[in-house]
Order: sequence, then structure tokens, then C-alpha cells
Amino acid sequence: MRSRLLLASVASATALLCAFDVLGQSPKAPANSPYLISAKAGGVNFVSGDLKIVRSTGASGVLLESDEVSVGDRVTTDRTGRAEILLNPGSYLRIGGNTAFSFISTDLENLKLNLESGSAILEVIAADEFKVVVKLPHSVLQLTRSGVFRVDVSQTAPPSLRHLKAKHI
Repeated sequence: MRSRLLLASVASATALLCAFDVLGQSPKAPANSPYLISAKAGGVNFVSGDLKIVRSTGASGVLLESDEVSVGDRVTTDRTGRAEILLNPGSYLRIGGNTAFSFISTDLENLKLNLESGSAILEVIAADEFKVVVKLPHSVLQLTRSGVFRVDVSQTAPPSLRHLKAKHI
């Protein structure tokens, strides 16, 4: 009887220690977790329509929600395609139909993207340490103020930049 009680006590203590060990560990947040803050741009928050991605490695496929766009990856949309991509916490790139873009750099202190064609809305929280550079076919834009900006690149007209809304932080 006494050995059974001792064995049960040891088993209970072991189970309790294992439970504390498991509960004390914090699980790794998944890539699409709202609590994960990335140190680089490129997380895909939303997609609609047909979006293709050609990876810098040469692999190609469909761009999906929660994917990540890396430096050198080329994203294209068909006429109905739409996407929202994280630039930094609180800043987003929203692309419309018939658009092609890629990241030149995804570092938060040196964010650069190449808008080859189409339309993009950039909702930007800018600061001394965070600016967004947008390379266009024949020019370069540097967004140094917070706000919402629309950039249109067409084959038949010069590129246009419109400041849609000031953003106060």
C-alpha cells in the first residue's frame, strides 16, 4: 500500500512538473498572426482576383493571403486583381488591376519598391527613420510625409502622383 502511494505521488509530481514546463513555454506566433511584427515589408494581408508572383528564384505561382513578397519577387495582377501588402506597421501598399511591382528593398529603414505599371495606393506613416522610395519607369518618388498617396503608371501618359489624404500620427 505504501509503495503504491509513493508511486502515485511520484507520478503526480512528474505530471505536474511536465504540465508547468509545457504551459510555461510560449508558442511561436504563426506568420499571419496579428501579434507578429515583422522587421521588413512584404506580408500579404489581402488578395482578390488573379495575382501572379514570380519569385527571385524563378519559381512562379499564385499570390495568396498571408504569403510574403520578398526582394526581387515580381507581382502582377490581371484587370480584376487587387492586393494589400504590409510596408511597416501601419503602412500599406494597395495595388489595383493590371499592375506590376517588385520590392528593391524591404528593410524598414530603406524601403524601396519598383512600380512598373498600373495603380498603387500607398498609405504611409513616414518619419526620419522611415521613408518610402517608389521607382517608376522614368523617375523616382520619395515619400517623406505621412499620408495616403496614389501613383499611376501608364504606357500612354506620364506617371502621376496624387496626395489623397494627410495622415496625422
